Amino acid sequence: MSSAIYGDPVFICDDGFLRDISSGRKKKDEDLITDSLVLISDYLPLRDFEVFLDSQVSGSGVVAKRLREKRVKVNLTKRVDSSLISSGLVVASNDFLVLNMSKRIFNLLEKLVANYGIEVSFDFRRVEV
Repeated sequence: MSSAIYGDPVFICDDGFLRDISSGRKKKDEDLITDSLVLISDYLPLRDFEVFLDSQVSGSGVVAKRLREKRVKVNLTKRVDSSLISSGLVVASNDFLVLNMSKRIFNLLEKLVANYGIEVSFDFRRVEV
């Protein structure tokens, strides 16, 4: 989401989920991550959701603290993917493995792109094979 907010190229893949090509470079920008997650929390009409952060990523503790100050529930874990997959919760992610292994998924970024008018660089669903 942070790539889309700040105008970096984002793509809708053939599975309908939004992806970027940042290769995780934005994971180190605590302000960018916090702003993106706060924007998401403001968009969601319900407050009963939880953000999973990788405790092994530098700065994740700072991001967790900032989110908690904004009353966002945060789960710091060493195994985000397996925690999400085994949680039984509705999962909003763009990680291919998490999407394929989770029982219930929600395409939150698709809704945010439509709601905020975020420009998508390319939609791979429109490519004919």
